[in-house]
Amino acid sequence: MTSRSQSPRRHEGGTFSVTPIHTPMSINLSIVNVHPSDHMSASKLNLPVNIGRMDRAPAIEPSAYALMAVLVIASGMVAAACGYEGGYSCFNHFVSELGNHHKTSAAWAYNTGLVIGGLLIALVVAGLERVSFPALTLLLGASGGTVLLGFVPESSILVMHFVLAALTFVFVGGGVILLGIQVWRDDTWPNRLWLISVSLLTVGIAICFLFAPKDKLVSLLNGNAVERPGHWKLAELEWCFVACIAIWTLTLASTSPSCPSQSSTTDRQDR
Repeated sequence: MTSRSQSPRRHEGGTFSVTPIHTPMSINLSIVNVHPSDHMSASKLNLPVNIGRMDRAPAIEPSAYALMAVLVIASGMVAAACGYEGGYSCFNHFVSELGNHHKTSAAWAYNTGLVIGGLLIALVVAGLERVSFPALTLLLGASGGTVLLGFVPESSILVMHFVLAALTFVFVGGGVILLGIQVWRDDTWPNRLWLISVSLLTVGIAICFLFAPKDKLVSLLNGNAVERPGHWKLAELEWCFVACIAIWTLTLASTSPSCPSQSSTTDRQDR
């Protein structure tokens, strides 16, 4: 674009001229002050003024926090499974057994992953917008329960561990249900059908887990010798629930209206 110059304007201290120079991304203002006294020299000041958007450090997207949480927890699971005595299989072993110091030499990796991953998930949940207070409270409670499970593994106080696990299970299920209902009613939520589908799958698996027979699990918790079947439906359902929660967390973080990528895309469309 061409620049335009204006005639000098006079004020009490002397004369000055303002020359706006327009560019696609900035406006440079050249201000020349001329004082009547001969002993003072003229000074020139260039002031670049950015327009369009402010230059600032890019914020970390919620999807990045969610991805880091999933990777940290999954890495701890793999490490604990590799150090499991007698071999570990997700088809007939439960998730909590990965944190048992008496069964795996790398239980610390799984428990540490729960602590760090739970804190990262809390950052994702705390940064969400347009989420109802009850759903937000339940999801924060679920992330807090995940952190506490890392400090109270299965090999510590068994009763406290399963109380925390049950509360975390309830918080997760309740948060998924309440947020799913909210997203269903909100037509402006980005990619809401995908998030609703994952929510329905997660709730369905949770219901199947609740109603699955638990006789062998109770006997195992009482310290009795239990022959593990090749495919233990209860253990498989628990692993499916954990996998769905991981997918749901990634989906929520990537489709939430609070994501910077979503906001920048909307801004570009508006302009």
